[in-house]
Amino acid sequence: MELEFVNQALVHDEVLLSVSQVLDLGWPAGPVFLHSLSTLIEAVVLYDTVYFDPANQLYQAGEPDSLPTLLANSEFVGTLMREGAIAPMPLMDDMDKFFKENGRDYDSTDFIVDALYDLRTYSYSDPGAEDGRMDLYTELLTDAPMLLRELSIAPEAQTGNEFLQPVPNMHAYLLANQLRLSRDDMEILEGYNRRAKAYFDLARNTGLHLQPFFLGLPHQLGAIKSNNSIAKATLKKIEAEVEKMDDFLDIEPSDEIGAFQRATIPLLVQTVLAGCNGSAKNLSSELLEIRYRHKDLRKTIAVAEQSWRNAKTRKERWQIRLDLDASIEKIVEREKHRSTRIAYWLWEVFSEPTKILKNLGDRLVKRGKDEQVIGRVGGLYDFWKDLRDAPPTEKSLADFRKTFTKLAPESVWSKSQKLTNAMNSYLGTVEE
Repeated sequence: MELEFVNQALVHDEVLLSVSQVLDLGWPAGPVFLHSLSTLIEAVVLYDTVYFDPANQLYQAGEPDSLPTLLANSEFVGTLMREGAIAPMPLMDDMDKFFKENGRDYDSTDFIVDALYDLRTYSYSDPGAEDGRMDLYTELLTDAPMLLRELSIAPEAQTGNEFLQPVPNMHAYLLANQLRLSRDDMEILEGYNRRAKAYFDLARNTGLHLQPFFLGLPHQLGAIKSNNSIAKATLKKIEAEVEKMDDFLDIEPSDEIGAFQRATIPLLVQTVLAGCNGSAKNLSSELLEIRYRHKDLRKTIAVAEQSWRNAKTRKERWQIRLDLDASIEKIVEREKHRSTRIAYWLWEVFSEPTKILKNLGDRLVKRGKDEQVIGRVGGLYDFWKDLRDAPPTEKSLADFRKTFTKLAPESVWSKSQKLTNAMNSYLGTVEE
């Protein structure tokens, strides 16, 4: 089997589990779930295939509450798999053949060593643990960010009264004491750091676009900027244009409203929720319907990504991006001026009728050029239209509450905002 990973993604298994825990197990919908739902919806709509289970554990006999077993038993995950929206990663033998054929100094063992260094994952078995995890990450990002990066921070094991290299990293040891972290805490953090590295290295060596779990983000903030894609760049460009059209309202959320009401629901998620009609049971079918609707856009993105990879000069790559941006800008320009065109047309007829034929010809030429630009990106207009027609923010929040009637407490939503602010603040210091 010849593997090719063009416009395809790799998602943390915990993203799927987080969504499944709400849909299949009845967990309360909190900020971690919202982030996972957003990550998954955008990936399923934008990428041809979304891979998970890179360790090939899905169908191995395991503990009933293990992450692979929970995914294997999830009705939601099974539905997306049957429709080809998500898929387990190819077998390791096939992956190793791919790495060798593409001259990579990397194989599946490299992934396993880091990913399974500590068998604990970013997920948690009790929904009540969500806010505690966010508190910890907020504190670490503020006071000890290096503990979220380093691969050797946990003290080594003891034999009797003798330590075997008990403090491999003195700075980490001092920070752990300052924050009152136990040896087990440090082992967990080191395992998480290695898990983040494992997924990032796998994505880098395959060309897959990594879609991280919210509580895995603090362990790979330094790598976020290097993980972009044409698909995500297109989405962000359209989102920015839609937000510009919203700006004239100049509505800022009041500080007096609750933390949930201040949550951000991305445009694609808003569109999916609107189609669910208040029932979480409709989520998978609505997501798959929107995925099918934008199959032409995925084809275009795949061609653009392959062209980007094959480009011999920077100019060729610039042209790909320029074509995408120009197409979006022409679509937006046409939308903005649709209502004014009729008025200008009538004015020309009555003021200077002798120029009407010339002006008509000029407009037809310009329109032909615009259509040519837009036509280079198949499926783009339909995608723009879906995002443009997404419900207003307050309606989307009501849709979320109606669809997922069991919500996490306000305190959890508030703590997620603090964690997000801490991540953004850390990224700001890194960029400086």
